[in-house]
Amino acid sequence: MGRIVLHSRRSAFILGEALVTFGLLNGLLLLEYEQVTQYKQQVQRLEKRYQMAQQERLAAMKAWHTYEQP
Repeated sequence: MGRIVLHSRRSAFILGEALVTFGLLNGLLLLEYEQVTQYKQQVQRLEKRYQMAQQERLAAMKAWHTYEQP
């Protein structure tokens, strides 16, 4: 009887450790996914700002070349 109880406790402990580990891994995966999502959004925002800056630069260059001096 003592062996059965000891074996059950050991199995329960291992199962508990496995569940805690699974929970931690799940949490880490969620955090990593959130970081990747935020990174992709930041890249899109920066690309949009870069394109706008290029358009403004081209407009400024055109204005400079078409400027007539008195």
